[in-house]
Amino acid sequence: MRLTVELIQNSLSYINPLKDRELDLRGHKIPAIENLGIAKDQDAIDFTDNDISSLGNFPFFPRLHTLLLARNRVKHIQPTLASSVPNLTTLVLTANNMTELADLDPLRSLTKLTHLILMENPITRKEHYRYWVIWRLPTVRFLDYQKVKDAEREKARELFGTAEAPSALASKIIGIKSRTFDVPAGGADRAPADKAVRVKLTEKERKRVEKMIREARSLQEITRLEKELNEGRIPGGALGLFITEAQQPFEVFQQAGSEVDLVRDRNVPAGRALAAEGLAERSGRRRAGGPFERIPLQARQAAFTITDGRVVTGANPASTARSHPH
Repeated sequence: MRLTVELIQNSLSYINPLKDRELDLRGHKIPAIENLGIAKDQDAIDFTDNDISSLGNFPFFPRLHTLLLARNRVKHIQPTLASSVPNLTTLVLTANNMTELADLDPLRSLTKLTHLILMENPITRKEHYRYWVIWRLPTVRFLDYQKVKDAEREKARELFGTAEAPSALASKIIGIKSRTFDVPAGGADRAPADKAVRVKLTEKERKRVEKMIREARSLQEITRLEKELNEGRIPGGALGLFITEAQQPFEVFQQAGSEVDLVRDRNVPAGRALAAEGLAERSGRRRAGGPFERIPLQARQAAFTITDGRVVTGANPASTARSHPH
């Protein structure tokens, strides 16, 4: 089940025994984190018992301090996690698929992380696992429900040296990262291993991404494209998304995997349409509050137009753009 706006709106949000505002998203078999921008002002989010494989794609949540992700499939932590949840103190990853010690490196940027649970992950069977986490994540005070002792920190320094002068063993471990996520072949340089995320592009999409990079007009635009690819998202232009000036009331709202969601301003007069090559009808009207309607669509199947909130397949993007001028 996708993590849709409707699911978030219908989920329980309550004050837990610790007096924190908590959002309950347990047990929905959610495959990916998305659409959380609507879940504002949460102190904790419970994702226990889902199918999440990549930890990331959060909006900016300065208030969030607790994430519960026990019994998921997490095997990758996005390098942008800390910029989205800078005040995270507690992270529970019990019974997931973390495999390599170096795959925990994105957590180093979480400068307030004090409680980390990694029990029942393959990583815990690695030699020097506990010492490595203590050395690599010095802010952590409780690891797997056990308090980190001064003697353990000293032993970790003996094994791995310092951050400025790591030992040979530390350098070897840092160089071993999971190869589960790879960047796509293409015009952009290959990203560092700690930022590698697999993005499944068709040959046509890959060429479009290369063209988007070549034709970028600013450093900010290139940075945005790079961020989307690193987070496993396909840029809208790579899917052949065309939006003319007459169609600006329609905006890309969320994109994850092979699906694109569009937002339509219901205050805009009927008759204006958005045309996109390679997309197909999925559903009609869906509301996200305020004057906007969210219209989820599946990618790469057929062309469509949207008029007054209704999806019509088979339109040609160029002809649709000409038929709906300002």
